[in-house]
Amino acid sequence: PDDMSTVKWDPADVYKASEKYVYWAMSQKRGDGLVFANVMEKLTMGAPAETLRARLQGALDGGIDGVTLSAGLHNGTLSLISDHPRFRDALIGIIVSSARALKIFLRSAARVDRLPDYIVVEGPLAGGHLGFGDDWREHDLKTIVQDVIEMLRKEDLSIPVIPAGGVFTGTDA
Repeated sequence: PDDMSTVKWDPADVYKASEKYVYWAMSQKRGDGLVFANVMEKLTMGAPAETLRARLQGALDGGIDGVTLSAGLHNGTLSLISDHPRFRDALIGIIVSSARALKIFLRSAARVDRLPDYIVVEGPLAGGHLGFGDDWREHDLKTIVQDVIEMLRKEDLSIPVIPAGGVFTGTDA
């Protein structure tokens, strides 16, 4: 349909599908590596919070090692699963395209006392909607990563920053 706000998923079906798929993926795991899920929700669809909660809970109940939150600010996402038994055990990361977006997420994460375990930074060339407008050419990944690392320093937070394309430590930027 043209109006995606009318699309609604049955959260129970979403939960079952997520749990089943993650459980299967985890059963195929070999070695010491970790399995992560990239979880996002189109906020213009009907019942996005309920659908996102079902996806996240299904992934956690399926045994996922970690979840990366993408596509949006995720202001309040962690509160959707803060009562889950694995909320503090599974690794949680966030994909951001600016220090400002990260700051917004960190404020909501502080409300549930759960900072991300890692931060993925994408620049304007990553594809998809990242919050860049017509001025996207004025932004580059290295500068955004530097801004994110500097913001984390100012906040006295030690969270690994992963730029799309490699890992930066606090001394690389």
